[in-house]
Order: sequence, then C-alpha cells, then structure tokens
Amino acid sequence: MAKVQTPRTTTINRPAENQITGCATLCVFQSPTGTKASIKDVVISSAYRGQYLGMQLVEYVLQESQR
Repeated sequence: MAKVQTPRTTTINRPAENQITGCATLCVFQSPTGTKASIKDVVISSAYRGQYLGMQLVEYVLQESQR
C-alpha cells in the first residue's frame, strides 16, 4: 500500500502492475468531544472489482487509524 498524506487526510493507494487499483481516504479531525476519524471515498478500479480489494483497503485504513 502507498500513502499520500496531508495534515488532515491520508489517502491509501493499492498499486499493482504499475497502476493504482484502488484508494481510500482516512480523515482525522478534532471535535468538541475528542478526535474523530472517518473513511471516505473507497474506490476500486472496475477491472479489479470482486476481489475483496475494497475490504482490504478498509481493514488497512482501520489499522492506520489506530496509530
């Protein structure tokens, strides 16, 4: 997995065969009740759908969110 990070978001890309097969974005922000996170924009290339790559991305993002 490859990461593109900004101060408030991390986009996880799943590269294969020199192309991105999918991505998901982890948004972390502060609220009055504490730190919150949400997963946005889970996208898998149509050529790679049906291979549970979206599930793998979400699991990876959940692990990253706990760091």
